[in-house]
Amino acid sequence: MESYYVEGIVVGMKRHEALEEIERVLGIRAVEVLTHVGEEYFRSLVKYIAETLHAPIVLVGEVDETSSKINVLAMYRNGNLSDGDVQPILALESSLKEASFYEKLIHQLFSRLKGDIEGAGYLEIPLKSSKGEIIGLIFIINIETTETKEKAETIFRLFRDRTAKEIARNKKEKRLLKLAHYDSLTNLLERATFRKMVDEEIGKHPEIKRGFFFIDIDNFKMINDSFGHKKGDELLVKFAKRLKDIMKNENALLCRNSGDEFVIMLRDVEKDQVYNLAANLVNELQYPLILGENAVFITVSIGVSFFPEHGHNADTLIHHADLAMYEAKKDGKSTYRFYQSFMEHHYERFLLKQELRRGIAKNEFVLYYQPKVDIIQRRTIGFEALVRWNHPEKGFLSPSEFIELAEEDNTIELIGNLGLDEACKQLKCWQEEFSNQQLTIAVNMSARKFFHSDLVHQVQESISKYKLPYSSLVIEITETTAIKDFEHAVKIIQKLQSLGVHIHLDDFGKGFSSLYYLNRLPVNAIKIDRSFIQQIGQGQKENPIVNAIIAMAHSLNLDVIAEGVESNVQLKYLLGKGCHIMQGYYFSKPLPADKAGDYLRRM
Repeated sequence: MESYYVEGIVVGMKRHEALEEIERVLGIRAVEVLTHVGEEYFRSLVKYIAETLHAPIVLVGEVDETSSKINVLAMYRNGNLSDGDVQPILALESSLKEASFYEKLIHQLFSRLKGDIEGAGYLEIPLKSSKGEIIGLIFIINIETTETKEKAETIFRLFRDRTAKEIARNKKEKRLLKLAHYDSLTNLLERATFRKMVDEEIGKHPEIKRGFFFIDIDNFKMINDSFGHKKGDELLVKFAKRLKDIMKNENALLCRNSGDEFVIMLRDVEKDQVYNLAANLVNELQYPLILGENAVFITVSIGVSFFPEHGHNADTLIHHADLAMYEAKKDGKSTYRFYQSFMEHHYERFLLKQELRRGIAKNEFVLYYQPKVDIIQRRTIGFEALVRWNHPEKGFLSPSEFIELAEEDNTIELIGNLGLDEACKQLKCWQEEFSNQQLTIAVNMSARKFFHSDLVHQVQESISKYKLPYSSLVIEITETTAIKDFEHAVKIIQKLQSLGVHIHLDDFGKGFSSLYYLNRLPVNAIKIDRSFIQQIGQGQKENPIVNAIIAMAHSLNLDVIAEGVESNVQLKYLLGKGCHIMQGYYFSKPLPADKAGDYLRRM
């Protein structure tokens, strides 16, 4: 085996002199090769070498950093140029230090070229980086080195370093491209690239059916917290590899969506195939992953959507698969669900619950104040404090849009704490500014908050903190709250009333409105629900339900308050029936604290 090494390029000359020398020795075509860059350089190089040395096949390739293989960048074969992406991947025989000529190993390393290279040998020329590492190779197949040695040496001297630099630049560009389009941790497609590819595929081939999986690792946060983020990342890498292994025989595109979320697009599939594969993924992905000395058992929740039934673009299809995944989580995790339209509503509620907690942490909840007016005394006697959520995207939300969710999510107590303390603070400011110790503030109390063991203490704390008379605080509860645990409710009311706090029964008429309960419930006043007030003046001269509520309240020596008064007709009717305390848009809509202060100044 003959071997030799030629180092450097033309040296000791100025650039124009070097080019003249190159042209003199090798011809103008060699100079032309040097004018190219990137892929065009590799293509022109292999063609030039093949034609100059009369070699039927010339390859230039780069070393794959992750394996002992060569990725072919360009090949000239029997007069034809081929693109790198259709080339065979060639095995690297060894880490060579110099060019070598092989006569007998040709069919082992280039078996895919068999038929074109009978009896041939090949010359292998290593290309080194500035650090001396082999980053690429030139293969010249079926070369007679004894006849062309001098010319070959000149060619190698000229092109070796330049080719190595082009390969280094090519590798750098690929790394940058990979950073832009692939997740650096798992080497899966990143979400933007994945979605773009999906949209392009759907645009080109809308006739092909597709399935989408949205996969989430169950309880990943707990794994991260237990083992640390470094081990969490290691788990994600191993999970991604397992996912790729499971999907390797499927016509699929994989993506790391974010965190512990992964998305898969399946091409050309029927629904029953997708069903079976979803079930298989749930089973296959539950086997333990080894993290150091620990075997970590994981499960996944998977949501599934289909093209074209569930959307016609990546964002919609992935969103719907995400909704289905959320349903799988709700149904106990470690399972899969298929998208259905009702899931949209469930997901919106889920998101709003998440935003509730964020909103509390960011002080997005504020109080608005609606005046309560005594018509006979012709004065404002107090305000009802109403919580509003200043949502960063949706604007101001009324309690009807979030209170039910807050009760489900146990955040209602946090909102209640805010309401009680802030209302007392604001009332103190008004009492001092207007020298009116009789001004009251009413705070709505949810069932969860009302029955909290610490309620009485919290009331005492707020009253003491702002040095208010207990009689200036009104707590409003609904009938439903009162009868939820009637005996307990009575005891709480009695404790609060013993301090001097007033209790009003809100939305009266919407619940059971039982005389038995009302007679035993030691409240100070009842508020007629606005739905009955709105019926006044709607055709009938009398409103029997409103009349009965007012009469009942008087018979029990209770004050009666009408809420939702919006017209002069309603005001006159209520006043005529003996109800003289009212609130509603006829007097004022709920106001922020500064506007409520302006309202008091005008009175």
